[in-house]
Amino acid sequence: MERQYMRQLDAFRFFAAAAVMLAHWTMDVPFLYRFTKIGSAAGVDLFFVLSGFLITQILMKSKQDSSFSRYLYIFYSRRFLRIFPLYYAVIFVSVLLKIPNARAYFYWLVSYTTNFAAAFNVGSLSYLSHLWSLAVEEQFYILFPFIIFWTGKKHFLKLFGILMGIALLFRASFLLWHMNTLNTIWMSHALMPGCMDSFAAGAILAYLKVNHIDWLRTLLKKWYIPVLSGGAYLVLSLGSEANLSLYIVFGRFLLAVTSFWIVGAGGLDMYKGVWARIIESPVLVYLGKISYGLYVYHFFMPWIFSHWSVPNETWYYFPATILISVLSWHLFELPINTFKRYFEYTGSKGIFLQRPHLLLRFKK
Repeated sequence: MERQYMRQLDAFRFFAAAAVMLAHWTMDVPFLYRFTKIGSAAGVDLFFVLSGFLITQILMKSKQDSSFSRYLYIFYSRRFLRIFPLYYAVIFVSVLLKIPNARAYFYWLVSYTTNFAAAFNVGSLSYLSHLWSLAVEEQFYILFPFIIFWTGKKHFLKLFGILMGIALLFRASFLLWHMNTLNTIWMSHALMPGCMDSFAAGAILAYLKVNHIDWLRTLLKKWYIPVLSGGAYLVLSLGSEANLSLYIVFGRFLLAVTSFWIVGAGGLDMYKGVWARIIESPVLVYLGKISYGLYVYHFFMPWIFSHWSVPNETWYYFPATILISVLSWHLFELPINTFKRYFEYTGSKGIFLQRPHLLLRFKK
C-alpha cells in the first residue's frame, strides 16, 4: 500500500518542480510571468509540505525503534546519500565553469546558507538563485529530527501548531521594521522560520495519518477548505499593493493549507478514476523520481544555451533538463542511492552496522 501512496505523491514532486521551472524560464514574459510566479510559489510550498509529511512520518516511526544515536545516524546517512552528492557536484562544477557568482557565493553555497544570500541580496546568485529552497530544506533536516525525538507524542500537534504561529509572527515582524519592498518579501519568504508553517502542515498530516487516519480521511473529503484557501491566496497574490502586507503574512499559510489536502489525498490513496490514472502513470512517476535533478539543473539552461546561437532556445530548456536529469539519475544519483540499503530505519540494522569491519573495508 505504501508503494501505491508514493506513486501518487511522486507525480506531485514533478508538478512542484515543473511549476518552478516554468516560472524561471518565463521571467522575461511579463504578461505570463505574473501567473507562473504564483505557480512557482505554490510549487515550492507544495514541496515543503510534502517534505514535512514524509520526513515527519519517517522520524516518528524511527523514534519508536531506535536509540537516539542510531536514529540520527540512519536519518542523516540516508539524507546525505540522497542530497549531498548531486548538490555538491553541481556546486563544484559551477565553480570550475565560472558560472556567474558561483565563486563569489561559494561559502554560502557549500554551507547550505544560500537562502540568507537570496534574502539579503536579491538576484545576486544569478543562475544559482533557485538553490535557496534546498538550503531551507537542509536546515529543516538538521532541526526536525531533534524536535521529533525530544517531544512526547501527546505534544506533537501542539508543537506543530506553535511552529505555524512562529512562521506567521516571523513574517509579520518584517512589516514592523521594513517597508513593503522586494527585500522584505524575500526575507520573510526565504529564511527558515518563515517557511515553518509549510513544514508544520506536512508534519500535522503525518501525525494524523499515523494516529488518527479515519478522522483524517473524513477531513480530507472536505474539499471546500483547500478551494477556499487557494482562492484566498489568488486574491492576495493578484490583488493591489494594498494586499501586499496580507500576502506577506498569510500567503504561505494559505498555500500550506491547500497543499495539506493535495498531499494528504495522495498519501492516503484518495485520488480515484481518471485523475488517479494520470498521476500514477509511469511517465509522471518517473519524472517525480528524477525531480530533484530537474530542479537542480533547470536554472542553468539559460546559461548553457547562451553559448550557442539557437533560435527560440527557451523551447529546448525542458527537453535538455530532462535529458541531463535522466543521465544524472542513472549514472550518478541512483548508484549512490543503492547504498541506502545499508542504512535501514527498521528491521535489519544494515550490513555495516552488523559487521563494522565491512564499513572499514568500504572506506578504504
